[in-house]
Amino acid sequence: MAVLEALTMQQNMIHKSPYSPRITGLLTRLLPLAAAPLLTGCYETFYPDIDTTPVLCLSALVTDGEPIEASLTRSTLYTDGNNSDNRVPDGIVTLLVNGQEAPDGYLPRQGDHLKFTATSPVYGLVEAVVTVPEAVAPDAVRYHVSDVARVTYEETGEEALRFNLVVNLEIADPHPVENYYRIDWRPEGENFYCSGIDYDAEPIFAEHIGVLDSMTGSVTGGFAFFTDRQFAGRRYTLNLRFNDCLCDLSPEGDVGECGLRVILGSVSASYYYLANYIWQTSEGVFYDLGEVGLGDPQGGYSNVSGGAGVVAAQSQTSVAIDLAPELSAALRQLP
Repeated sequence: MAVLEALTMQQNMIHKSPYSPRITGLLTRLLPLAAAPLLTGCYETFYPDIDTTPVLCLSALVTDGEPIEASLTRSTLYTDGNNSDNRVPDGIVTLLVNGQEAPDGYLPRQGDHLKFTATSPVYGLVEAVVTVPEAVAPDAVRYHVSDVARVTYEETGEEALRFNLVVNLEIADPHPVENYYRIDWRPEGENFYCSGIDYDAEPIFAEHIGVLDSMTGSVTGGFAFFTDRQFAGRRYTLNLRFNDCLCDLSPEGDVGECGLRVILGSVSASYYYLANYIWQTSEGVFYDLGEVGLGDPQGGYSNVSGGAGVVAAQSQTSVAIDLAPELSAALRQLP
């Protein structure tokens, strides 16, 4: 499945877990029950009669207030190799916004209903629809630093504060629409460093993990998406834990500019399901079972009719958090 680079290369969204692959441990548990009859069978060469005609692939990530870019390619086979040219130079993409042709210079807005249509003389016609979700701003933001210690960089002799950070975001979920969310963050200033969010510390990021996945050691693996299924129409407080953070001290030993920005994204269902599919292929048990013939193969995700690809949308709100006041107070308490 061809997917726009902005969708498939979300390195802060899906990180490979050190627990994967888990297939060895999985087979250890399941072989006595399921594998024995299968492993006693015979092998023979099998050539399935599967239609391998290429199809048109349409992908786009629409962001509220930003220009739209769409990717139009054709599907490829594993046997085509890495050098296969999948471009579709004669393809045409058109866009309808709320049933009308998109004007020149159009920038998507929250609530807009978009319909993409792509055509090619060789690969035919495909369509996809998506609605730009309404952004949801946090109602309250609180943070707390702990385990603050002064450290010295061996290479330069400069000092910094090492600490753990917890950020609480209170979300008021709109009702009755089903909502999908994504969390992201970035440093504010040049003095703050952190390895990232500990997604395993917040249960909401594990709602997509099934019972069998949990039994075989699956972890969130950096899965930054969640839904409102557990708090639809109510409030929920996200507990975001950042471990082993660093804030550089000035030559005078003071806390300078140090902070981060937490980004709460409202995403379309297609974006969430694509992320879930990517997680399943890297962490999910049922994908592993299918790969070794102990379960049904897991197909890719697409919301493009007549072809393949993913068209998704997102809106974002963010909040800046200044860590300097609390870190300065903690610094004064250090020996």
